[in-house]
Amino acid sequence: MDTMNAAFGNTVRVTQGAASYDAHYNPDGSFSNTLGLRGQWTLDGETLTLLVDGAPIGSTTLPAGKVVGDSWGMKDQSGQDAVVAIVAGR
Repeated sequence: MDTMNAAFGNTVRVTQGAASYDAHYNPDGSFSNTLGLRGQWTLDGETLTLLVDGAPIGSTTLPAGKVVGDSWGMKDQSGQDAVVAIVAGR
């Protein structure tokens, strides 16, 4: 949960090659992003799941201990590499 706490009030930027989008997570379990998605998030251990209209749209491992300024690699739902960063502010 510590990484999610770092995301609250800040921006989570996901970059794949030259493309990126920003996501904003809120303590009430809601999220939105610059792709136009809005929904809910859940965290079960280190598994972050996003839901839109109550249906899961994807899950990923959220590493523990990340703070503003940190970044890490991940695979998106199609197996492509991405870099996730917590950026100060919204």
